[in-house]
Amino acid sequence: MELIYAIHTKGSINNGNIDIKELIDYYCNVFNTDAGDYYRIYLNIRNRKDSRTIYLDALRNDFLKKMDADDNK
Repeated sequence: MELIYAIHTKGSINNGNIDIKELIDYYCNVFNTDAGDYYRIYLNIRNRKDSRTIYLDALRNDFLKKMDADDNK
């Protein structure tokens, strides 16, 4: 959900001209999953104490580590 909300906030799909529900439905269809109560999930993300973007932070860190490792080959 963090990734989908970030994509929506950035306006990365259709120049931002897409409703969050439509975007979530699309990704759920692609990944054959159910989003559940995505507004509640968003509220839970907002209420996190340490990092609000745990998944996005991990994606970024792992990608940077991969590039650093590839630079050192």
